[in-house]
Amino acid sequence: MIENLVSPDSNETNPEQQPLSEDASRGRVLVVDDEPSVRRGICRALRLEGYVVTEARSGDEAWEILTNGRLLPDAMVLDMVLPNETGLAFLARLPQPLPLAVILVSGQGKIHHAVEALRLGASDFLEKPVGIDELRPAVERAVAVRRSQKERSWEQTVTDAVAPALPAPTGARLRKGSYQSLIDDSERHVLRSTLDLCQGNVAAAARLLHLDRGNLFRRLKRLGMR
Repeated sequence: MIENLVSPDSNETNPEQQPLSEDASRGRVLVVDDEPSVRRGICRALRLEGYVVTEARSGDEAWEILTNGRLLPDAMVLDMVLPNETGLAFLARLPQPLPLAVILVSGQGKIHHAVEALRLGASDFLEKPVGIDELRPAVERAVAVRRSQKERSWEQTVTDAVAPALPAPTGARLRKGSYQSLIDDSERHVLRSTLDLCQGNVAAAARLLHLDRGNLFRRLKRLGMR
């Protein structure tokens, strides 16, 4: 089980010393749990899977990480029992729709907790003790769903930027995927303007556009800008 992967006196880095990466091929995950052995075990397991992991010991620490202006994690593994509040109460504090995928973990295993978590937008609900064979697919699904949402959001933003400038029939067809060259031109303009604003710093541009740096590099390459 996850709890046995790391001992309670492990020398894992403190949460404050684990900044979120600007580029993570597997994904970025925030783990929120006040029990050191459980938190460190989950973090270690996910790091071994290739994820960039940041940890928090409370809802307040997690809130600080999510609101510090840096690139958001793709997913959060959130314990049900936290100091001063429940995982459900913290989930209810987050804006809707949720800015990241959330997996709620509980040692109580009550049906109404699972139902409420899903109602609040959580992507999954796992019972403690959590095994890596349960955690791995849950995190994979959560990261994949969140990245798909970000891709659709970005593509819609570019499409919406072009459509109003065109005659109505053309704009309507554009929203259905036509006139790809116009969409590409609009995307080039957005990316070029953002890179100019960031003085060519791709990492800074990726943060501003809420894209992974690797995603931004792929877009630049596809559009002939790198």
